[in-house]
Amino acid sequence: MVGGGLTGLFAAWEASRVPGIQVVLLEKDLRLGGKVQTFAFPDGSHLEMGPDSFLLRNPLFLEALQSLGLTSSLMEPRSLSPFIRFRGRFHRLPQGLSGIAPVDRRYLKSSLLSLRGKAAVTRDFSIPPRKMPPDHDESLFSLAARHFGEEWAERVVSPLYGGIYAGDARELSAAFLQPQWLKDEEDQGSLIRAAKRRMKRGKGPSPFRTLPGGLETLVQRVEEDLRYRKVEIRKGEAVLRLAFHGGKVRLMTGRGDLQGEGVVLALPAPDAAALLEDLDPDLSKLLRKEVWVKSGALLLRVAKADKRAAWEAHPLWQGSGFLVPLGEGAIITGATVFSRKWPGLSSEAFHLRLFVGRRHEEEALELGDEALFRKAWEELQAWAGPLPPPDEVMVSRFARAFPQYRVGHGRWVQAVRLKEKAYPWLVLAGTSYEGVAIPDAVGQGREAGRRGASYLTGRPQPPSTS
Repeated sequence: MVGGGLTGLFAAWEASRVPGIQVVLLEKDLRLGGKVQTFAFPDGSHLEMGPDSFLLRNPLFLEALQSLGLTSSLMEPRSLSPFIRFRGRFHRLPQGLSGIAPVDRRYLKSSLLSLRGKAAVTRDFSIPPRKMPPDHDESLFSLAARHFGEEWAERVVSPLYGGIYAGDARELSAAFLQPQWLKDEEDQGSLIRAAKRRMKRGKGPSPFRTLPGGLETLVQRVEEDLRYRKVEIRKGEAVLRLAFHGGKVRLMTGRGDLQGEGVVLALPAPDAAALLEDLDPDLSKLLRKEVWVKSGALLLRVAKADKRAAWEAHPLWQGSGFLVPLGEGAIITGATVFSRKWPGLSSEAFHLRLFVGRRHEEEALELGDEALFRKAWEELQAWAGPLPPPDEVMVSRFARAFPQYRVGHGRWVQAVRLKEKAYPWLVLAGTSYEGVAIPDAVGQGREAGRRGASYLTGRPQPPSTS
């Protein structure tokens, strides 16, 4: 297993449950977990350096949580809406949304939309059901604009999905990221009618959860389980070359060579491409076509009582945070008020995460930590007014933060899988392909481990439970 992020960890976790299979996990960094990293403070509070929650919707992920004994104490976030910065002002996200569809008239009260923009939302009701070709795809922006108008696409959809994927909604694939919306259009025409129909079946609690000790608890628990199952974990060991001769996979690392019968490359597609260049230049070239973006966060902690009171009382921090559309800012792309979203995790201090870097706006990440904070702090004060400086600042950076599932991503994945079939001993896995969230990474890892085990044993391996 090459790559010690969540996908690689759970690929090893799945394969190690099959009797007779010996697993070696290699990770170039000195820690496991990839972007999942929790910073704990002496007072018991903590901040997430990467993602801060997960969805309870992937059955393979839920089974893994149960097997690792992590389902009994899950925490639910406070349900708060963000602000959207537009034309120099902060506006509340329109209320009453299901996905991107406004299912009631509360959006009419929003200051984010003009009268013309609000009127354009009703065009959704005039769109008839239509049958689309199997390979139909379009951008999230295009789909939203057709149904709700350009303003809705620009001021609601673009900042929401630009925040989730650090991308450009004019490029992101609707067919891959939100296939339900295209199906709704085929079945109902109107996305609002389809959303209301689903709501009649009942609305459950928020599907978002986190772990009381931080998301790195998941990494620690699976690492413990892997060591118990005698998986060899080699941190700080990068794979430099890959070859296949005489039915054996050979990995060349900075510490020597390894030989096995199969390999899972749980890496970003461009990194996998570098290892496969000699084996299959065409596959390598195809993998290099995927675009990733840099991203990072400034983690601000305010613990002193007088400062903390000033921060907590500020109107801008009364929601879950804010989103900044492309072109609206110079440095900051969004913010999460961690203390309001997860009050039980930061009760002793005020915690804020400022995000920097995304598609078409990655230049800020070339700055050093001090310069990056200085510029972001100047921008934040220009927006929010004078604030007392934070007591602590931490910087989190990811050179490969988010893969960009652009229009046509599904066809790219199909082409990769077709070429991959020529090498039954090889499994390509990770968020490059079929989902960027934590449950996606875990589910893809388990599937990759099962595929690798099936090849080695010569028989299909169902997903295992313990």
